[in-house]
Amino acid sequence: LAVLDAGEVLLIDQYTSRRTLRIVAEIGARFPLHATANGKALLAALPLDELGVALPKRLAAITEHTITDRAALLRELDDVRRTGVAYDHEEHSVGIAAVGTAVRDTVGAIAAVTVVAPAARFCDSEAEITAALLRARDEIQVVLSGD
Repeated sequence: LAVLDAGEVLLIDQYTSRRTLRIVAEIGARFPLHATANGKALLAALPLDELGVALPKRLAAITEHTITDRAALLRELDDVRRTGVAYDHEEHSVGIAAVGTAVRDTVGAIAAVTVVAPAARFCDSEAEITAALLRARDEIQVVLSGD
């Protein structure tokens, strides 16, 4: 679970897998918006005027897979708005992939829920992981909406 904070993704909670090979980050860790699934999900959920402010002018290459072209990233964010999911295919860390989606509470606060996995495992199960994330998002959204 992550939120937008001072132009970065701030990790605020996580569930750690019981698998032997797992991805774990420290609570409070910060990540770039443009190179992570949770960051892209958060960016896509912003109104366009806020997106222009939140998105850095220069998109730094973190790995050889990082999107550094602003126009290409904006096109990807259009896809995220349309599908509800954002991906990180080794853009932040080689060997790690993720899918994320945004959730919103009743006052409009936005958070991102993300599934992160070793890239080899993720690629073999991307459709199933994405479907499970969207089901979880829908359940979370019901709780956050207070219905």
